[in-house]
Amino acid sequence: MKDNQFELTLKLIRENSSARDQYVNPPINFHGDPSGQSFPTMARVGGATIIILPIEKFYQF
Repeated sequence: MKDNQFELTLKLIRENSSARDQYVNPPINFHGDPSGQSFPTMARVGGATIIILPIEKFYQF
């Protein structure tokens, strides 16, 4: 990939993959309440992780 394509790709990902804080419902009760009820908890969601590795070979079939 050319450098200008790489920078454009990173820019597009950055603009469209922002992380945010949002209330989520945990799948289990984290508060130790014996009734088994879970309450919404603020969590960081979204975003993107980019890992760049050198590639020795690439096959596409």
